[in-house]
Parts: sequence; structure tokens; C-alpha cells
Amino acid sequence: MWTQTSHKTRCGSAYPMRRMIHFILSMLGFVSWGTANVLYSFCVGLSVIAVHVCPGSEWGNCWSYVLPKWWKDGGYLVVRRAQGNMFLGFLPLPHVLWARKLNLCGADVEHFSPVQRKHTKWFPWYAVYFRGRVVNGDVTRRVDLS
Repeated sequence: MWTQTSHKTRCGSAYPMRRMIHFILSMLGFVSWGTANVLYSFCVGLSVIAVHVCPGSEWGNCWSYVLPKWWKDGGYLVVRRAQGNMFLGFLPLPHVLWARKLNLCGADVEHFSPVQRKHTKWFPWYAVYFRGRVVNGDVTRRVDLS
């Protein structure tokens, strides 16, 4: 367990190299975070424009539905693993849901879900743009990817 005193002895003046490495890693993290925010803002903007071009479209993906809704109405983005889909066999594919508010008992969520489900553990190309529908609530499905 790390305490304030143990942190000072591990990264204090007695260990200048550790402190320098900590600084470098922190700055690399900050630069990566800033770059990711710029790209994320670009994605939100494109999603908002797409909704203006074709409002109420039944085509898109969970992110293209939720980001404009979050931009307009606020609320929360809830990210979980996509059910039955992986990327390159080991990376979970993120699925996003939107919640107006959170409370201790959970959240009422809504999300964009495919009309026809497909599953893979290698390259879920169909998750980029599909025909879907808005679903209120979330359901856990068991999918065998072997």
C-alpha cells in the first residue's frame, strides 16, 4: 500500500532518476491525453453534422447515435464491452450507451443497437456502420466466440 511518506522516499530527492522518469511518463501521458481530446472533439463534431445531414437515420453505430445526443442533451456516456465482439482476438470492442442521469439504483440508458446481430473475435468491420434501432435499457447476452 502506498502512503504519502512511502511515495516521498521512493520519488524524492534520494531517487532523482525515478523522479525524472515519472515526469517524462506524466508529460507523455498529458500529450497523449491532449491529442486524444482533439481527435475526440473532431469525432463529436462529425457525428453532430451527420445528424443534421440525415436526422433520424436508421444507419450508423452506437457512437454516432450517442455523441450528438450527449452534445445536445448532456447526461452521461456509459461505456461497456460490446457483447460478442472482440478486435484481433483479445481487445474488447467498446459499446457506448447514453444516460440522462445516474442514481444509486443504476441508470436508465438508451443506445443504438443493430437490427441483425453479428459476432466475431477478430475484425468486427460491420460494427462501423450498420442498420440499427434505438433501444431503451440494456440486456446482457451470452455469446460463444470460440
